[in-house]
Amino acid sequence: MLPLKELADSIAEKLQERLFAGAELYAKKDDGVCPCKILKVIQEGVDRYRYEVAWLDKNKNISEKTEVNAEDLVQKKPLFSRNLLKSFIRESTYRNAPWVLHDKLAQKHGISTDVPEELRGKVFLKDGLIICSKKRNNE
Repeated sequence: MLPLKELADSIAEKLQERLFAGAELYAKKDDGVCPCKILKVIQEGVDRYRYEVAWLDKNKNISEKTEVNAEDLVQKKPLFSRNLLKSFIRESTYRNAPWVLHDKLAQKHGISTDVPEELRGKVFLKDGLIICSKKRNNE
C-alpha cells in the first residue's frame, strides 16, 4: 500500500513510458533532436513499441513522416506534474492505504471494486466501505 507521493511517482513514471498518438515531443534525427508528433503507435511485442512520427518545422507544419524506435524519442517535460497527479488521486478516491476509488468512478470505467486477494484478511467491507483491521500492541 503506497503513500500518496510514491503512488504519484509511480503513475508519472508509467505515463512517461507510454506515449500516445497526437503527443508532440522530440526525437533523434540525423545528428540532432527535432520536434515531431506521434501519428501512430505500433506494438511489436509485449513491451516493445515503434512510433510513426511526423517531423515538424518551426511553424508546426509536417515536413515528412518516418518510423522511430521508442529509445529515439525524447520528452522535454512531463505530461503531468506530480502535484496535479496527487490532486487527481485525492479527488478520485475516498480512502487511502488501500486506495479506494469512488463507486461511480469505478463503475464508469469498469474497474472492479472487489478486495484484491493479497488484501483479504487485512481489510473488509462494512456498509459498502473498506475498513482496515489494525491490530494494536498492548504494552
